Amino acid sequence: MSRISSSWMVAVAVVSAAVVSMVRPAAAQEWVTFRGYVETDNRMTIEGESEFTFNENTFGMTVEAFPSDEVRLLGSFQIDALNTQERTDEEGSITIDEQQRRDSTDPVRLELDEAYMMVTGLGLPDLDVKIGKQRIQWGTADQFNPTDNLNPDDFHDPLLFGKKTPTPAIQAQYYLGDFTFTAVYLPQFYPSLLPEQDLRPIYEKNYEELAGEFHINTGSDRLDVLFKGLMLKAIQQAELGDVAVRAKLPQNGPSSAGAGGKIATNVAGVDVSTSYAYVYDDFGVPRRVNLTVDPLSTGFQFIDSVDLEINNEFYRMHVIGGDFAMNVPGLDTGLWGEGAYFIPADRFDTDYFLDMGPDVNDILGSIAHRDISDGVVISQDHPLDDNYFKCTIGTDYTFPGAWFINAQYIRGLPTDNTAETVSDYIFAGVDKPFVHDQIKVRFFAGYSFVDDSYELLPTVYFFPVDAIELQMGALLVGGDLDTKFGAFGDDIGFFRAKAFF
Repeated sequence: MSRISSSWMVAVAVVSAAVVSMVRPAAAQEWVTFRGYVETDNRMTIEGESEFTFNENTFGMTVEAFPSDEVRLLGSFQIDALNTQERTDEEGSITIDEQQRRDSTDPVRLELDEAYMMVTGLGLPDLDVKIGKQRIQWGTADQFNPTDNLNPDDFHDPLLFGKKTPTPAIQAQYYLGDFTFTAVYLPQFYPSLLPEQDLRPIYEKNYEELAGEFHINTGSDRLDVLFKGLMLKAIQQAELGDVAVRAKLPQNGPSSAGAGGKIATNVAGVDVSTSYAYVYDDFGVPRRVNLTVDPLSTGFQFIDSVDLEINNEFYRMHVIGGDFAMNVPGLDTGLWGEGAYFIPADRFDTDYFLDMGPDVNDILGSIAHRDISDGVVISQDHPLDDNYFKCTIGTDYTFPGAWFINAQYIRGLPTDNTAETVSDYIFAGVDKPFVHDQIKVRFFAGYSFVDDSYELLPTVYFFPVDAIELQMGALLVGGDLDTKFGAFGDDIGFFRAKAFF
C-alpha cells in the first residue's frame, strides 16, 4: 500500500471519528470542541507565458478536549488535495502505471500540525507542563522574530514567509507573581522545510560569483601560482554541470537535543522578556563544496564544465535574546522590538575541493611533491568565525478613516545564518477596510538594502457573509535570482477561498 493511500485511510479514520463524536449527546459535548476550515488556493505566473504553479484544496480541523479540569488535549491536522502536476516528471509526463493509481492522478497529503497534552498544576499549583508536537512562539515582533529559534522554519510557501513547523517538545511554565518562567526541551533536531522550486538557475548565478571569489590556498606555493595563473581562469570560464546539494543531519540521539529558557514580566505597562536557547541552526552552512571537472576538453577550452556538489551541515549555536512590546501612552501606537545575539558553538570551515581527474591530479601532485590523486583543497572560507546580531524594531498605528499602518526595520532574516549574510531590510504594510468591513485592501512591501531586491504583495480581501473569506492578490518580486527576494522567482497572481466552521 502506498504512503499516500495509507495517509488517506488515516485521514478518513480521523474525520470519521470526529463526525461520530459530534453527533453524541449534548452531555458529552461539554469537554470536546471542534474547529475547522475548508480552503482552496490557486496560483499562476503573471509574467511571460502564464502557468498554473499551485493548486491545493485543504480540509483542516482542530480537536480540543478537556478530560478533567487539569488536563487539556489538542490535535490539529489538514488534508491537502494536490495538483496532479506535482506528481509528474520534469517534462510533465506520467507513466501508464502512475495513471492507474489514484495517488498519482488525484494525490492527497496528510499533515499533522500539533498534537499535545497540557497539564496545569502538575506538582505545583502554578506549574503548567505541555508535552507533544507543538508550536513554541517567542518574540514580540510581527512575523520576523530573531529570538524565535525553537521550531524549524517553514519556507515551503513564499506567501507564508515567517511560518514555523511545530515539533515534539516538553515545555514547562511556572508563574510567580508578575513573572513567568519558561523551560523547553527539544529531544530531536528538525531541519527547515524548503520551497519546491528549480534551484539550478540560482546556483548558476551563484557559481559565477563563487568561481570569481576564490582565495587560492592549496598549501603549496607552486600549486597556488599554477591555479592563480591558469586553472582558476579555466574554472571561471567553464559551464556549470550537474548540481547536487545534501545536508548531514546531527546524530539522532540525546546529543542533538536542544533546550531553552525564558523569563517574562511586565514593567510599567511594558511587556519584556529575556531568553536563551541552545539549538541547531536549521538552514545549514556548506561544510565542503566539491568541484569535479567533467571532462577535460580536447578543444580550445581547457575545462568544459564543472560538477558542483554542496555538502551542508547544521551547526550548534547559543542564542541570547530579549524583547519588549508596549502601547505608547496617549498615542494609541504599538511599539515593539527584539534582538538576539548568535554565538556559533561549532566553528567549522568551508573547504572547496577540486578533483580534475586522475591524470591531471597526478601531474599536480608531482608539481606539489605530494599525493593529491583524489583531488586537492584549493580554497577555504570561515563562515562561522564571527558571532552576529539580529534585531527587529516595529510600530503600528491606526489613522483616522481606519487606515492601519505597520512598519518594521529588520536586521537579519531567518535565512541570514552567518555574520557575513546578515543584512538590513525594511517591511511595511497598510490596511484599509471598505463597505462596512466587508472589503479590506492590503498592500505589503519588503526591501533589501544589500542588493536592492524587493517584494510587493497587494491583496484584496472579501468577507461576503460570516465565516467566508475570499482573497485576490499578487506577489511581485524585483531582483536577480541570486538576490534575497529575486530568488522567489516569477511574479504570481493568486486566488484563495476559505470557509470556517
